[in-house]
Amino acid sequence: RHPLVEATLKTHRFVPNDTSLGCDQGHVQVVTGANLAGKSVYLKQIGLIVLLAQLGSFVPAERAELGLCDFL
Repeated sequence: RHPLVEATLKTHRFVPNDTSLGCDQGHVQVVTGANLAGKSVYLKQIGLIVLLAQLGSFVPAERAELGLCDFL
């Protein structure tokens, strides 16, 4: 969940996302979709969740397994 997007969508239904990212060597994940489909918001959401977890803060998710990151 992206906390800012969820807060601004008071009259719309918020749709949560599932994300599973691994660090397998040689594998690439591509996010595709139409214009204004939410690709940038989705990637910002993942970055914010990783940042919040690294800071030891609350992560707005039902479940999260995150390792330590060297960089974002």
